[in-house]
Amino acid sequence: MSGPPPPTPQSAPQPPLSYETPPRVLPREHLRAWPVIRDAAIIYAITFVVGFLIVLLAVPHLSPTSSSLLAGLCNLAFAGVGFAFSGCRAPRGNRWAHLGWVAVLIWLSGLVEAIVSKDWLIPWLLSFVPIGISMGVGGLISMLVVRQKVE
Repeated sequence: MSGPPPPTPQSAPQPPLSYETPPRVLPREHLRAWPVIRDAAIIYAITFVVGFLIVLLAVPHLSPTSSSLLAGLCNLAFAGVGFAFSGCRAPRGNRWAHLGWVAVLIWLSGLVEAIVSKDWLIPWLLSFVPIGISMGVGGLISMLVVRQKVE
């Protein structure tokens, strides 16, 4: 007695034909210290250069209140641009964690600058608010520019 015949290539089940390519899901990347330090340094450099240019070009022509407001708004805007750049270069799947660590490093680096000045504790402690706003705006911009699909 013989059993059923072995399956032939014609009788083996075939996957359905599909013209759609499956979505490409990329694996999650791990956070590393070097990109966080690099991005914090880039954002710090951007805000330093913008602040220097404002002092050089605008302060002689403005009142002290206007020049402080201009410097603050420009630093907020350009820090947002830096965070957007950082978010575009962030590891896959860890954009917000990466931006959070960059923001913490920028906030802690402000401590060095705050210690040099006379009244430093309260302004430094409250500086997390504009840093957080810049991080949020820059992160949202980076989400619009670079979409990340992860597992």
